[in-house]
Amino acid sequence: MAVRAADGQIRLLYVTVSVGGWGGSSVTMTTSTDDGKTWTPARRLITTPFFNLSTLVKGTPFLYDDGTVGVPVYHELIGKFGELLRLDKTGAVIDKQRLSSGNDSLQPVVLALSNRNAIALMRYAAGGPRNASSAFPPTMRDVTGPTREIAVVESGRGALRCRAGRRKNPGCPERYRERPGPAVARCLPRRGVTWETVITLEDQTGFRGRPLDRARYLEATEALARDSDATVLDPAGHARAAAAQMCRGAGCGFEFSYPYLIQARDGEFHLAYTWNRSFIKHVRFNRAWLDRRLGESGNDQRH
Repeated sequence: MAVRAADGQIRLLYVTVSVGGWGGSSVTMTTSTDDGKTWTPARRLITTPFFNLSTLVKGTPFLYDDGTVGVPVYHELIGKFGELLRLDKTGAVIDKQRLSSGNDSLQPVVLALSNRNAIALMRYAAGGPRNASSAFPPTMRDVTGPTREIAVVESGRGALRCRAGRRKNPGCPERYRERPGPAVARCLPRRGVTWETVITLEDQTGFRGRPLDRARYLEATEALARDSDATVLDPAGHARAAAAQMCRGAGCGFEFSYPYLIQARDGEFHLAYTWNRSFIKHVRFNRAWLDRRLGESGNDQRH
C-alpha cells in the first residue's frame, strides 16, 4: 500500500512473512523521495511486542492534519481483528488502536467523513450471510455473499467502494470457488450504510450450472486477457498461466479478488485487483464517467 506523506515522500508498506503463514507476517516500509524512481532500504515496523508477528496491511493509508500517517492493519494469529496504526514523520509507530475484536474481522479500510469522524469497514471472516462489518456505525449488512474483500475512497462527493468475494460455482468441483468481479459502487447520503452499484467490471457467473472444462476455460480466459489489454501479444499464454492456477482435474473456475482503490492528484480513480490469481488488472476512470453511469439506465449490466 502506498501513501504520499505530508513532506511529499512516497511511503510503500507491504507484508513480509517470516515464519509459517500469514500468522508469521509483519509490515515492512520503504520510502521514495523521487516519485518512485529509487527507494530506501526496507525496514520492518514494530507493531507488537509478541515477536513483532501477525500484522498485515491491505487498506489504503491516510494522512492526519498534523502530517502523521494512519495505517489500517489487521491480525490473524489467535484472533482476527482490525487495528489502526499511527506513524510519525519518520515512519515509527507512535499509536495503535483496536478497530474490532474477536475472530471474524479482517482487512480494514478507513473512510474519512470529516476531519473528526470516520468509519472503518472490515471484511467479515466468520461466514454466514453478512460479508462486511463496520465500526462507527457498528454493523453493515450485505447479503450478496460472504467474505468479500473491499476497497474504499472518499471522492469529495460521496464515497466509492469496490468489492470482490468468494461465491460457490455449481459448475465446478466443490473445492473450487468463484469470486464475482469487483463492483464500482457509490455511497448514498447515509454515508457508508447504503450503497448503489454503478458497474460490475468482471462477472463470469454465466458459466454457472454447467461444467467448465479446461478447453472452454482457456478460450474464455484468452478472450478476457485480449479484451483487458489490446497490446497483449500472447493472450493464449496468459490463459495457460491462469489455467495453471485455476484448473484442477476437469473443473476450472474464475477468481477476481483483493481490490485496491485510490484517487490520484488529477482526480482520476485507479483500481487494481488480482485477476485469476495470475495477473494484476488496472482500471482507470474519472468522476465524469461515474456520473454518466449513474445517469444511465441498466447500471447492473455485466462487463
